[in-house]
Amino acid sequence: MCRDLLRHLLLFVTLGITGIAMGQSHGLTFQALILNRPDNNTEIPGVDVPGGSYLSDQQLDIRFTIHNEDGDIDYQEEHTTTTDRYGLISVIIGDGTMTAESPDVFKEISWDGTPKELVVEVNIPEPFGFGMFVEFSRQKLVFAPYAYHRNITATGTMDIDGATNLNSSLSVNNGSPTLLTGTLTVDGCVYLHDCLVVDGTTDLNNGLNVNYNTPTDLSGTLNVDGATTMNSTLDVDGATTLNLTLDVDGATTLNSTLDVDGSTTLNSTLDVDGATTLHNTLNVAGATTINNTLTVAGNTTLQSDLFVEGSAEIGESLRLGRTADLGQLQVNTDGYANETTTLKARQGDISILGAESADGTARALVWDDGLIEMFPGTRQVRIDGQASGGATNNTGSYPLYVKGAQQGIAVKLNTSAVNSGNNFLYFSDNSYIRGSVQGQTLSELHNSFEYIWFNSMAVLDEAFILAEGVACGAQLDLGEAGVMAANAILILAQWAEEFYHMETEVGVVYQSNSADYAEWLQRDAGVEDLAPGTIVGVNGGRISTMTEGARQLMVVSTAPLVLGNTPPAGEEANYEKVAFLGQVPLQVRGVVNVGDYVLASGLNDGTGIGKAPADMTLEDYDRIVGVAWSRALFPNGTSQVNTAVGMNQGAINDQLKRQKQELDALKGTMQELLSYLRAKDPSFPVDLPGTAAQPAAAPPAVAAAPARTPVVRDRKEVEALLRSHPEILERTLAGARSLLAAKGYPVDEEPLAQCFNTEAFFARLNRSAPVPDRTPRPVVPDVPRSDQRIR
Repeated sequence: MCRDLLRHLLLFVTLGITGIAMGQSHGLTFQALILNRPDNNTEIPGVDVPGGSYLSDQQLDIRFTIHNEDGDIDYQEEHTTTTDRYGLISVIIGDGTMTAESPDVFKEISWDGTPKELVVEVNIPEPFGFGMFVEFSRQKLVFAPYAYHRNITATGTMDIDGATNLNSSLSVNNGSPTLLTGTLTVDGCVYLHDCLVVDGTTDLNNGLNVNYNTPTDLSGTLNVDGATTMNSTLDVDGATTLNLTLDVDGATTLNSTLDVDGSTTLNSTLDVDGATTLHNTLNVAGATTINNTLTVAGNTTLQSDLFVEGSAEIGESLRLGRTADLGQLQVNTDGYANETTTLKARQGDISILGAESADGTARALVWDDGLIEMFPGTRQVRIDGQASGGATNNTGSYPLYVKGAQQGIAVKLNTSAVNSGNNFLYFSDNSYIRGSVQGQTLSELHNSFEYIWFNSMAVLDEAFILAEGVACGAQLDLGEAGVMAANAILILAQWAEEFYHMETEVGVVYQSNSADYAEWLQRDAGVEDLAPGTIVGVNGGRISTMTEGARQLMVVSTAPLVLGNTPPAGEEANYEKVAFLGQVPLQVRGVVNVGDYVLASGLNDGTGIGKAPADMTLEDYDRIVGVAWSRALFPNGTSQVNTAVGMNQGAINDQLKRQKQELDALKGTMQELLSYLRAKDPSFPVDLPGTAAQPAAAPPAVAAAPARTPVVRDRKEVEALLRSHPEILERTLAGARSLLAAKGYPVDEEPLAQCFNTEAFFARLNRSAPVPDRTPRPVVPDVPRSDQRIR
């Protein structure tokens, strides 16, 4: 039915194949007349069309599909158009909207002479059509004979299987390349108005004439198998390589450099009137006579003997790479020797033996404005330069400047076991010894103030915490007991870890009157200079006396042992030296005892207060600055105490807080359970420690809870309490041991194994802490002409 109706609707169709590539469009012109009734004749301008009236001013869709000889789609597109007043439509195939079924665009269709078919479908809205695409026409696309007589414009590939005769010129425009895969035979002349680029081999079977004095550029190799005759000058601007013999019968003039990479044989005389520069080796097999001066600007290597019968003058350095027997080398000078002369040894030693000077002193002096002085009597090398007063970042300010290798200075002592009596380095001013780098044995480590003090104070902290737990055990609720146990385990594990590193890394110790590691930190905006010993709060890497809510609490250093984080040049006034680790004096208010925790006072004035470990609450750990290592006896006013800083309390405090929150939740759950049991049985007597029953009736009078038993700060009483409850100490030692084992430490081997032994713990508890001696030692005056050692 659809096809019958379409035969009525579509009566007259023309397909304009001549529209290919005409004007600006590349496509096929398609025209059709749309009729709506087949019962009468209709006149349109110029012709009478039989079969019905035309369908004027009607919008419709039309779809074109081009099939190849296999029936597959080469191209498909759709148009939306409207008939004119006479029912005519006119579109260009190739300008429509390509459908998803089309494999490629119109201009990529291969017009290779194989059969192609055009299928036309139309979609006319109701009531004149069905509102859907319906096929009404199939037409073959054939070659147009008039194409022989027209210009051919092709946008795609043109393949020609047979011979091609061009009776006129061939122009390849737009700078497009032309590819010839076979032989190009040209019977006449070939004119190239631009470059000729040949990627492969080019054979010229006859002469190559380059006329009009035109230059010829060869950027690659020129291979000439036969003789080459040059009737005029040969100018070579670049390097020239001659792999075989070059025979020159006439004179040869070289106005510039001659570079010869291989051997050069001169069978006769070589006369050089000007300067000759040799940048590499000159091998002369026979005798060489130099009747005048030989000037060598660079290094000269003589691999055999050099015999000089006459005088030899060396104006600069003489470097000997191997042992040289100079016989007796005598330098006769009157006054100063050559100030720029330097004697260097690449291998072995240089020994300078003393000679009697005018005043009878046995010494040899190499002096360049006070540079090096050697005293064989004391076997001492002294560098006594006059460089002083310069900037610290200027190498010219230092009398000794070591340069030129991947390493710095190596110090080797003539002993097999260094101890505190062996100084690797020694530092002093004109009055006192300020520091030294000295050896240290394991025995000296065990007897050092820092080692004994560290272990004594650590075991005291641990013992006081455990003793308080024993003395107040009956009064602690579950939360407090859990917090105290966790605190004891963490402190013991932290001590054991530091103890392990001290024991296993003994060897060299830096000795100084200073006792803390510090870094430069910038003051917060508006903060004035801070005095040494001031407690500061750190927020975002900047410091101020505002300690409330600070992320970290530190102390302004008095005299740091190590100082890092150097501020930018010129900004030192905005920074302070802040102690990160070690001993540092700080300002405190009131009485402070040895072993007390020093907390920020809360006044935001840079001062602290002391608090005994037994009196610490969980909230106090956020305010810890350090542990007091000296006492403050005055109850009023401020004073200074030596304090150990650097404890990592943040992680400990966070963990304790989490444990307390969990225990508080557990306590609440237990109280709800007890309340439920009490509701079932009013006589139920059990309460959680620290809680009171909630009866429905008025509560009876309840006796006041007993006050917490104070912990006596006496080592003997602490030891007695711990020995009476050995399970508490053993559980704490086992917990600390497990923490370090999880970190990979060898807890079953010495020296760590003793850290978890109960008797070793009590032995450390009863060991007295030493009192440090920080008195500076005076410097022994320089005595350069004796054998006295400077200590």
